Amino acid sequence: MYLLEGVLYFFIFKEAYVSLISIDQIVLVIQAFELFNTSVSSIVESLTTCKQSITYIHELVDIIDGGDNTHHQSNRRLPLNSRNTFELEKVSFYYNNVSSCVLNGLNLNIHKNEITVILGENGSGKSTVVKMMLGMINSKQGVVREVMQDKSAIFQDFSKFFLTIKENIIVADLKRKSDNKFMEDIIMIADLNEIITKSPNHFETMLGKEYDNQAIDLSGGEWQKIAFARSLFKDAEVIILDEPTSALDPIAEENHFKKVIEQFIGKTVIIVTHRIGVTKYADNIVFMKDGNVAEAGTHKQLLNCNGLYNEFYQEQSKWYIGD
Repeated sequence: MYLLEGVLYFFIFKEAYVSLISIDQIVLVIQAFELFNTSVSSIVESLTTCKQSITYIHELVDIIDGGDNTHHQSNRRLPLNSRNTFELEKVSFYYNNVSSCVLNGLNLNIHKNEITVILGENGSGKSTVVKMMLGMINSKQGVVREVMQDKSAIFQDFSKFFLTIKENIIVADLKRKSDNKFMEDIIMIADLNEIITKSPNHFETMLGKEYDNQAIDLSGGEWQKIAFARSLFKDAEVIILDEPTSALDPIAEENHFKKVIEQFIGKTVIIVTHRIGVTKYADNIVFMKDGNVAEAGTHKQLLNCNGLYNEFYQEQSKWYIGD
């Protein structure tokens, strides 16, 4: 495009030098070329956006269709009737553009009505496991069995709704929108009191300036608290929390999870984290490494094993001194 522009200017000034075109004609030609240049750039940008959108559409269709169209007999989701909420048997998974397995022959049981913490370093496969439990992705091999119950989940990449603070929360379960006592409990657990108090219209304050100039915007951590409250407001038997408080410091995060556990005793709660603060409140801990379950048990059991969990715990325990 720059070469074409240079040639055009050379031609214009050459013609102007020998008085074959007037100044008005020069201006007209330059303006026409700039318009042409802008139009071409816009078309290229639109084509690039379309290409990206087509990729997203393919991924959406893949999810709607239940993943890869090539289904193996072992790639199944089956109903479950036992003391477990989920049973994953010899489950393997890999993303199409990655050669190595994210999950590699994983066996895992999630007990019903218990608090399970799935722990491990980044890249160990924690988030992939819970996405498979929710049916967001299918295993390439193995069997996933589940109890058919209402589920609620929050991930690190949560959604922002440009609604009021109240609407952002009750949208999770409109049947409970009049349950003020439960709403108060959720606000306390998610630590939203300060945000609501400082907002101009309190609970009815609009969020996000994209559609309302009178609205307020929130920091990343504050939006995360809103999303956290929304996930807890749904009347679900299974609650999955995939590092929803990663923006908080370790002790504040532990206090959040402690409140969650106290509020939802008797429900199945699955907490995905790479921090050890919440583990001592868990009924069961699953320590993942390289796409598989390296260790599983209670906090005391795993400490006594002097294995990977104990090493992980000792490395992070300094963050919680005085807790």
